[in-house]
Parts: sequence; structure tokens; C-alpha cells
Amino acid sequence: MEYIEAAAAVSDHLGAGDDELAPAGAVHLGLTAWQHLVGEDRIWDRVGTVLLEVQGRLYLDQAVTIEAQPPRDDPQTRAAVAGLLTALARHHQERATAGAGELHLRLDHDAAAQQLRAAAAVLA
Repeated sequence: MEYIEAAAAVSDHLGAGDDELAPAGAVHLGLTAWQHLVGEDRIWDRVGTVLLEVQGRLYLDQAVTIEAQPPRDDPQTRAAVAGLLTALARHHQERATAGAGELHLRLDHDAAAQQLRAAAAVLA
């Protein structure tokens, strides 16, 4: 599967809210882009550090792997990753504002949403 197709599919699953593995899959795909493209542009460092922070805070115990072709640093890939980060930010914002769960978890989701929106904006 092409990287862009995988990113679009995971973004769709995030939007539908019916796949509990989609958020961790989005983090995995974002980190994959960072790992392959870090030497191309320093913007990928920003994206990678945000995703590592989110992964460490919220997805440390979830290992999801998505098989896809290595990404290319082109406008289509940047748009796909920005869309993926935006969808993941919406997911975390919804979790933060749902009113369920412990306060520290809602705050973690809120912080993740803010960080992911900022990283998506850097790619746009």
C-alpha cells in the first residue's frame, strides 16, 4: 500500500471513531514519515518530537504497525501527514472534552490535541 493511501485510510478510521487501534496507527504512520524524511527537512524533526511526546504520554502500551511503502517528501505526503495529525488532534480533543475519565487523562488528551494541531500547521 502506498504511504498516502495508508494515511488516508487511518484518517478515515479516526474520523469514524469506530477503530480503537486507529489513534496508535496514526502515531505509527507519523513516526514512519519522520524516520524516513528527517534528513530532508528540519520540519520533520518538529513532527517527530511531537509524535514521540504523544506516544510516550498516551500510547506507550500500544504497538500498532501499518505496512506501507516508505513516504516521499513531496506536497502530497506533507498534506497526508498534516491530515493525519489533524484527525488525531480531533480525536484527542474529543477525548479531552468528553467529560469522562480522570482529570489528568483529559489534560493529557488536551495537550496532545494542541501539540498535534501545531505540528500539522508546520506541514501545511
